[in-house]
Amino acid sequence: MRLSAHSKTISYLPMKVRRARYASTINLVCITAATFFILIQHQIEKYYIVNVLAGLFLFIAAVALAALLSTGVYRIAAGQYNLDDIEQIERQKAQALSYQILGGGILMLGCVFLLTGASWSFPEESSTRQFLFWIMFHLILVLPAAILAWRMPLVEISDE
Repeated sequence: MRLSAHSKTISYLPMKVRRARYASTINLVCITAATFFILIQHQIEKYYIVNVLAGLFLFIAAVALAALLSTGVYRIAAGQYNLDDIEQIERQKAQALSYQILGGGILMLGCVFLLTGASWSFPEESSTRQFLFWIMFHLILVLPAAILAWRMPLVEISDE
């Protein structure tokens, strides 16, 4: 069995990098769409359709999260077990970039909120505020794994 990679980084555990890339991308897109639908539900007359769409996107995101957790990429992103030096460095880079993205996104949303002023209002219902909190928590957990999956090389395993 021979391993060939496009880079120097090869993990000791078998990882399904392509699956991690697809799962993390689908997860982040579906979470974003569900958040959008939840935030606009009060502005639409038939809001039950929006709730069904949000629920569908959340279900797809949950399936994609399960697929992401079954890969070895999340093991590195979560810092589980004993990581070698290269995996530790890649993990730290992915976490730093994800926190920069989250911080920049929150800052950008705050600026948009301040600039638009009266046309936007923070959700008054506690369920919507809780939903936004859990979405941010979800992004903090998933974004480092997504960045790490896209930074890792694809490793091809061939029998030779």
